[in-house]
Amino acid sequence: MVKSIQKKILQKKYKVQFTPTLIFFNEEGKQILRLNGYLNMQKFNTALDYVKDKREKLITFKEYLVSEKKDLVDLLKNQTYSKSLKTL
Repeated sequence: MVKSIQKKILQKKYKVQFTPTLIFFNEEGKQILRLNGYLNMQKFNTALDYVKDKREKLITFKEYLVSEKKDLVDLLKNQTYSKSLKTL
């Protein structure tokens, strides 16, 4: 019963409407990232890196996702290009 009441208090305080909802806080208790809904493993790991590296001080998570995706695409292109050169 107590856990149920505590859960409802936290849900109201942080405006959680559905699960999963992940909320990351900095050392001062300020919310730095909120993710609603299911995340695949790659996006979840990207979110962890974003928080761990304190990127919220520099760019939004959306911008970070775009930059990470671009880096991944560039890496894959370079790997494909390198493999095609080896077959020549």
